[in-house]
Amino acid sequence: MLYDGGVKTKLSPVRIATGLVAATVILACGGSGTTGNNYPLVTSVRLRASNLDVDNIHFLINTETFSASNRVAPSTTMERTSDFSYTWDSATQVNEFRVYCGRGGVVLDSEMITMSGDQRMQGKKIAATWDGTDVIVNLVDP
Repeated sequence: MLYDGGVKTKLSPVRIATGLVAATVILACGGSGTTGNNYPLVTSVRLRASNLDVDNIHFLINTETFSASNRVAPSTTMERTSDFSYTWDSATQVNEFRVYCGRGGVVLDSEMITMSGDQRMQGKKIAATWDGTDVIVNLVDP
């Protein structure tokens, strides 16, 4: 028996289990209630950029331009938010992101990665590593 405002209420185990399943599904889909993220989801993406080279390198996403805000010093890692927002209309929709590495205004390498709306809702970010010759890109947990 549960008491609600002085009134005895009996909830069946089935109703309690149904509520727990619904809450679990909401949380698994990214609806924590604190993020305010709903579809369509219009948001930036996070980039964790690591430079293993001995020279500075710029990490750009899609149409971003070379700037001091996307330059990473040798042997360091930087996290930043993309300059642009992207739209996901559903959890299954996939957006493509091309990560470019370059210096002196010249692109040296690039790699494509995709991210679904569900992955974005889970807080996944793009991790990119410049090894001095190639950029290696993948998705990582927050």
